[in-house]
Amino acid sequence: MKNNSIFYCAFFVICEVMSIIDKRVINNQNNEEGAQDPVHTVMVVAGSTAELPCEINTDNPEDRTKLVLWFRNQSLTPFYTYNVMNAEFQPKHWRDPESPFSSRATYHAESPKSTLKMTSIKLSDGGRYKCRVDYHLEQTSFQLIDLLVILPPEKPRIFYDTQQVKSNRLHVTENQSVTLICESKGGVPLPALTWWQDYNLIDKSFERFKSKVVNKLELNELGRENLNSLFICQASNNNMSMPISTSVKLDLSFPPLSVKILRTDHTLIVGQSRTLECEVTGARPKPKITWWKGGKQLRESQSRTSLDGNTTVSSTYIIPQMSDSGLILMCRVETPGLPEIKENEWKLPVHYSPRSQIQLGGSLNSTNIREFDDVYFECRVNANPPYRKITWKHNSRTLYQNKENGIIISGNSLAIQGIKRDYIGNYTCSATNDIGRGESSSINLDIKYTPACSPGQQLVYEVAKLSSVHVSCTMDANPDTELHFNWKFNTTANTVNIPASDITHEGFTSIAKYTPRTELDFGTLICWGANSVGRGVPCVYHLLPIGPPNPPTICWAKNVTYSTLKVSCEGKYDKHLPEFFLEVRLANTGISIQKHHSSSMDFDIIGLKPGSSYTITVKSKTKFGISEPVYVPVVTLMEPIKQLAETKVKENKEEESEKIAMVLGGIATVILLVVVILLIVFTHRRRLLERSLPPTHGRVQIEAKRAPDLVHESGLYDGSVPKSIPSSPFNSYKEILPTISCDVIGKNYTEMSYEGNTSGTLRRPSEKQKKSMQIVSHGIFSNCQNASEGLPYSWDEDPSSSEDSVTRLLENSLDCKRTRNDQSGMSDDMFAVTTAETCLIKYPGQVVLSKESRI
Repeated sequence: MKNNSIFYCAFFVICEVMSIIDKRVINNQNNEEGAQDPVHTVMVVAGSTAELPCEINTDNPEDRTKLVLWFRNQSLTPFYTYNVMNAEFQPKHWRDPESPFSSRATYHAESPKSTLKMTSIKLSDGGRYKCRVDYHLEQTSFQLIDLLVILPPEKPRIFYDTQQVKSNRLHVTENQSVTLICESKGGVPLPALTWWQDYNLIDKSFERFKSKVVNKLELNELGRENLNSLFICQASNNNMSMPISTSVKLDLSFPPLSVKILRTDHTLIVGQSRTLECEVTGARPKPKITWWKGGKQLRESQSRTSLDGNTTVSSTYIIPQMSDSGLILMCRVETPGLPEIKENEWKLPVHYSPRSQIQLGGSLNSTNIREFDDVYFECRVNANPPYRKITWKHNSRTLYQNKENGIIISGNSLAIQGIKRDYIGNYTCSATNDIGRGESSSINLDIKYTPACSPGQQLVYEVAKLSSVHVSCTMDANPDTELHFNWKFNTTANTVNIPASDITHEGFTSIAKYTPRTELDFGTLICWGANSVGRGVPCVYHLLPIGPPNPPTICWAKNVTYSTLKVSCEGKYDKHLPEFFLEVRLANTGISIQKHHSSSMDFDIIGLKPGSSYTITVKSKTKFGISEPVYVPVVTLMEPIKQLAETKVKENKEEESEKIAMVLGGIATVILLVVVILLIVFTHRRRLLERSLPPTHGRVQIEAKRAPDLVHESGLYDGSVPKSIPSSPFNSYKEILPTISCDVIGKNYTEMSYEGNTSGTLRRPSEKQKKSMQIVSHGIFSNCQNASEGLPYSWDEDPSSSEDSVTRLLENSLDCKRTRNDQSGMSDDMFAVTTAETCLIKYPGQVVLSKESRI
């Protein structure tokens, strides 16, 4: 509080200093603004609230209001300030404690129309007010407001014959002249005083005196048109508040202008109470009204008068009888103080609803009507006005004409042809006219018919073999006395009568005892009934063998916890519920762990293991068997602690699995890289080896294991040779052995190296040697040429194995014998591999040796 006081004192000092500094400027601005700026005028009634506007400049969005000051008249000191210099704090409101009205003022800074509200305005609050607005950037603005305070006048007073009229009604006589004087005092400024008749201005000629205003009104020869006229004296000195007024209403005495009985167009209905009303208008004072019927006065009546007293209504009530039809009803009116009497008459129209009476046809005997007879009714009606329609009902249900079913309606008659037992009951007729509907009393129709099976019986019985069942047969018959029953058992093979010893009778019911002993004893039981009318339609009952009960329709588990649950079932059973059995088995092994039985279909199971799967079966059982099971799979909940532990173990296993997978992936990657590197190195070294080997002339190396059958008897290879050699349709296999490689063609035998081991080496000749071999072979084997003669021999590399090469060579060899003369041009030293006369076949294609066989 102390800090706030210091702040307000400092603020007040600042404001005083600013006022002293700007005094001359403010005075100059006041003079200039008084001559240039418009002055806003605010008019307000004393005692109300005044709102003085002050506009805030919002043209510059970067600027805002800093200070708002309010001055009154020529005062240089503000009586109210609004400080918003610091936008971070709430605005400060300051009121001059010495100002008589600052405590009733409140500034509302809504942009752009801010206002200074002053409550409980007094006459002394009027004057000129100035609003000064300071901005942070813009120039200070000034606005002038003139506050005009209006003081309403006192309530006017009306005088008649120098006496003030204190009530709002003035009683006068017809054709009388009246002078009314209205007077009003006070008010700033003095009010205008006017006379109004029924809110219409009729006189505004008032006179002003020093402190009051007077207006005189003269009314000559008042007549009926002035009845209940309202004369108002109204005083007003502003257009902001409601004028102040005083009124007086004129009341005159007159005889009635009209007398009328109301609602004479409505008819009277016998037995219904009716309120009658007589309306009298234009009578002053309240008239006296009496009622007369057939020359006799009705004593009970009531009257009510309108608010303006111009209308009076008298009411009475009567209950019309049929004897009142055509009588005169009269309303008589008398005005107090006046000799004139007026009346109004009405001839009573009395109507009534139809009076109906139903009768059975005269030729019919109501006690001896049988099924399929023809029956007819008559409806006699007495109505005013005459009836328009007749309605027939049977047991309260409307009957309509239906010739196919034998129902015929004509005029006031009803005929039913070939009537059936369904038409037993009560019949009524009702007639309708313009007044209403009249219904007759009912007449009962009794129809005699043969016995028939009563509805709602049990028609299907389930029974076991060698068990007895009691079948009940109830008949509906009329007459229902002296009924005779007959029972038979019907199968597809024959019909058997039920012995009388197994049948009992009681009233409308017969009970037969029946015991099926074999499968053929199940079938249909038939029950007939007969009375005095005849034998009727039988009842048919079906006997079915009993089997096991139905299983529950649906079963479900609920309230499942760690070790307990509840099983509920639903089912439809006609009679008593069977006994229900429940069994709990482990889902993975099928081992039974619990069994329950109950007479209801709800089971509570306890003692289960958390987080385990079970299969629950539910069966129903009766003495006739056991139903099919209903299966309910269930998994119990995990205990919270175990569930958390298993979750963590699972997470650890997943982390370890990820680590192992990463390690295995790294190892596999390294192995793959090593294999790739080894393959690259091996391939590179093999190519280098092939390139680095020098060409060898006539060196043949044959591996014994790979081609053991390529051994020649000449002694080229001294290893063991298998005796079984594939046969050839041409020369022997040994004879073509030297031709396995043509690299040795044209070479001397001595040039071929021989090693004493079990294998030999066959090296490929160089390109130069190939050429020489081609030349030599062309000359040597000129006699071995066939149709493809002249084609040169060539050798290409083939990716097949050496065995394939040899086999292909053997298959394509041809026997070519040459004579000793053919060898004359060739030395024995040049080619003495074999003693046999053989030569290399000239193959039309290319002789292909595999790369492997040439290495």
